[in-house]
Amino acid sequence: SSMTVYHYNGETGVCSRNLNLKHTPDNTLWKVATETQLVDCLTRMSRNLAVQGELMGEGVQGNREALKGHMMFVFDIWDIDAQRHLTPMERKEVMAELTQMGCTVQHVPIIHESIKVFDVYPTMSELLESADGPSLNHQIREGVVFKSIEVVKGEVPSFKAINNKFLLKQG
Repeated sequence: SSMTVYHYNGETGVCSRNLNLKHTPDNTLWKVATETQLVDCLTRMSRNLAVQGELMGEGVQGNREALKGHMMFVFDIWDIDAQRHLTPMERKEVMAELTQMGCTVQHVPIIHESIKVFDVYPTMSELLESADGPSLNHQIREGVVFKSIEVVKGEVPSFKAINNKFLLKQG
Protein backbone atom coordinates (compact mmCIF):
# COMPACT_ATOMS: atom_id res chain seq x y z
CA SER A 1 0.00 0.00 0.00
CA SER A 2 1.43 3.38 -1.00
CA MET A 3 2.87 5.47 1.84
CA THR A 4 4.62 8.85 1.93
CA VAL A 5 6.14 10.57 4.94
CA TYR A 6 7.12 14.20 4.47
CA HIS A 7 8.74 17.12 6.24
CA TYR A 8 7.96 20.54 4.79
CA ASN A 9 8.80 23.87 6.43
CA GLY A 10 8.57 22.49 9.95
CA GLU A 11 5.47 20.35 9.38
CA THR A 12 5.66 16.57 9.16
CA GLY A 13 2.90 14.36 7.81
CA VAL A 14 1.95 10.95 6.52
CA CYS A 15 0.00 10.27 3.33
CA SER A 16 -1.65 7.31 1.70
CA ARG A 17 -1.78 7.27 -2.10
CA ASN A 18 -4.21 10.20 -2.29
CA LEU A 19 -4.74 11.53 1.25
CA ASN A 20 -2.81 13.51 3.84
CA LEU A 21 -3.75 11.48 6.93
CA LYS A 22 -4.68 12.83 10.35
CA HIS A 23 -2.46 11.58 13.14
CA THR A 24 -4.66 9.09 14.97
CA PRO A 25 -3.49 6.28 17.28
CA ASP A 26 -5.11 3.53 15.20
CA ASN A 27 -3.74 4.61 11.79
CA THR A 28 -1.26 1.96 10.63
CA LEU A 29 0.68 4.30 8.34
CA TRP A 30 1.22 6.80 11.17
CA LYS A 31 2.18 3.94 13.53
CA VAL A 32 4.84 2.71 11.12
CA ALA A 33 6.13 6.24 10.42
CA THR A 34 6.42 6.85 14.17
CA GLU A 35 7.70 3.42 15.29
CA THR A 36 10.43 3.39 12.63
CA GLN A 37 11.51 6.88 13.80
CA LEU A 38 11.02 8.22 10.26
CA VAL A 39 8.89 11.16 11.44
CA ASP A 40 11.42 12.07 14.13
CA CYS A 41 14.44 11.70 11.85
CA LEU A 42 12.92 13.77 9.02
CA THR A 43 12.06 16.48 11.55
CA ARG A 44 15.63 16.51 12.87
CA MET A 45 17.10 16.57 9.35
CA SER A 46 15.19 19.80 8.67
CA ARG A 47 15.17 19.18 4.92
CA ASN A 48 12.00 19.51 2.90
CA LEU A 49 11.67 15.91 1.72
CA ALA A 50 8.94 13.39 0.97
CA VAL A 51 9.97 9.77 1.51
CA GLN A 52 7.89 7.49 -0.70
CA GLY A 53 7.47 3.76 -0.23
CA GLU A 54 5.25 0.77 0.21
CA LEU A 55 3.65 -0.23 3.48
CA MET A 56 3.84 -4.01 3.68
CA GLY A 57 2.85 -6.59 6.26
CA GLU A 58 -0.04 -8.20 8.06
CA GLY A 59 -3.43 -7.17 6.75
CA VAL A 60 -2.03 -5.16 3.83
CA GLN A 61 -3.06 -6.25 0.32
CA GLY A 62 -3.24 -9.90 1.41
CA ASN A 63 0.32 -9.78 2.84
CA ARG A 64 1.71 -11.55 -0.22
CA GLU A 65 5.22 -11.52 1.29
CA ALA A 66 4.06 -13.15 4.56
CA LEU A 67 5.72 -10.45 6.67
CA LYS A 68 5.18 -10.18 10.41
CA GLY A 69 4.08 -6.78 11.64
CA HIS A 70 4.37 -3.79 9.31
CA MET A 71 7.28 -2.20 7.49
CA MET A 72 7.83 0.63 5.04
CA PHE A 73 10.05 -0.12 2.06
CA VAL A 74 11.36 3.11 0.50
CA PHE A 75 11.58 3.37 -3.28
CA ASP A 76 11.90 7.12 -3.83
CA ILE A 77 12.58 10.44 -2.14
CA TRP A 78 11.18 13.71 -3.48
CA ASP A 79 13.17 16.87 -2.81
CA ILE A 80 10.35 19.36 -2.24
CA ASP A 81 12.55 22.45 -2.64
CA ALA A 82 14.23 21.25 -5.86
CA GLN A 83 10.91 19.80 -7.13
CA ARG A 84 12.49 16.55 -8.29
CA HIS A 85 13.18 12.99 -7.22
CA LEU A 86 16.61 12.35 -5.77
CA THR A 87 19.03 10.36 -7.87
CA PRO A 88 19.77 6.85 -6.61
CA MET A 89 23.07 8.08 -5.10
CA GLU A 90 21.38 11.03 -3.38
CA ARG A 91 18.63 8.71 -2.11
CA LYS A 92 21.26 6.28 -0.81
CA GLU A 93 22.96 9.13 1.07
CA VAL A 94 19.69 10.28 2.67
CA MET A 95 18.81 6.69 3.60
CA ALA A 96 22.25 6.27 5.22
CA GLU A 97 21.75 9.50 7.17
CA LEU A 98 18.28 8.38 8.30
CA THR A 99 19.69 5.01 9.39
CA GLN A 100 22.52 6.71 11.28
CA MET A 101 19.90 8.82 13.08
CA GLY A 102 18.04 5.67 14.20
CA CYS A 103 15.40 5.32 11.49
CA THR A 104 14.55 1.69 10.72
CA VAL A 105 12.70 1.95 7.40
CA GLN A 106 14.22 -0.23 4.71
CA HIS A 107 14.96 0.42 1.08
CA VAL A 108 13.44 -1.82 -1.57
CA PRO A 109 15.91 -4.42 -2.84
CA ILE A 110 18.33 -3.11 -5.47
CA ILE A 111 19.17 -5.57 -8.23
CA HIS A 112 21.68 -3.42 -10.17
CA GLU A 113 23.50 -0.33 -8.94
CA SER A 114 24.26 0.87 -12.46
CA ILE A 115 23.62 -0.68 -15.87
CA LYS A 116 22.95 0.58 -19.37
CA VAL A 117 19.51 -0.99 -19.39
CA PHE A 118 18.99 -1.06 -23.15
CA ASP A 119 22.44 -2.54 -23.73
CA VAL A 120 21.78 -5.28 -21.17
CA TYR A 121 18.17 -5.82 -22.32
CA PRO A 122 18.10 -4.79 -26.01
CA THR A 123 14.65 -6.21 -26.79
CA MET A 124 11.29 -5.78 -25.09
CA SER A 125 11.07 -9.50 -24.42
CA GLU A 126 14.50 -9.48 -22.70
CA LEU A 127 13.45 -6.46 -20.65
CA LEU A 128 10.22 -8.18 -19.59
CA GLU A 129 12.18 -11.35 -18.77
CA SER A 130 14.24 -9.26 -16.34
CA ALA A 131 11.03 -8.66 -14.38
CA ASP A 132 10.61 -12.40 -13.82
CA GLY A 133 11.98 -13.69 -10.54
CA PRO A 134 11.29 -13.97 -6.83
CA SER A 135 10.43 -11.14 -4.48
CA LEU A 136 11.32 -10.98 -0.79
CA ASN A 137 9.39 -14.08 0.28
CA HIS A 138 7.36 -15.03 -2.79
CA GLN A 139 8.37 -16.96 -5.89
CA ILE A 140 6.90 -14.30 -8.20
CA ARG A 141 7.73 -10.61 -7.89
CA GLU A 142 5.52 -7.83 -9.21
CA GLY A 143 8.26 -6.46 -11.43
CA VAL A 144 11.35 -4.29 -11.47
CA VAL A 145 11.85 -0.53 -11.65
CA PHE A 146 14.66 1.07 -13.64
CA LYS A 147 15.78 4.58 -12.62
CA SER A 148 18.30 6.90 -14.17
CA ILE A 149 21.41 7.49 -12.08
CA GLU A 150 21.47 11.13 -13.17
CA VAL A 151 19.12 14.05 -13.58
CA VAL A 152 17.92 14.48 -17.17
CA LYS A 153 16.24 17.80 -18.04
CA GLY A 154 15.39 18.38 -14.37
CA GLU A 155 13.93 14.88 -13.83
CA VAL A 156 15.14 11.45 -12.76
CA PRO A 157 13.53 9.24 -15.43
CA SER A 158 12.24 5.83 -14.41
CA PHE A 159 10.00 3.06 -15.68
CA LYS A 160 8.65 -0.24 -14.41
CA ALA A 161 8.69 -3.59 -16.15
CA ILE A 162 5.87 -5.71 -14.73
CA ASN A 163 6.30 -9.45 -14.45
CA ASN A 164 3.87 -11.20 -16.82
CA LYS A 165 3.45 -14.06 -14.33
CA PHE A 166 2.36 -11.54 -11.71
CA LEU A 167 -0.14 -10.02 -14.16
CA LEU A 168 -1.53 -13.48 -14.90
CA LYS A 169 -1.75 -14.16 -11.12
CA GLN A 170 0.32 -17.33 -11.40
CA GLY A 171 1.96 -18.65 -8.24
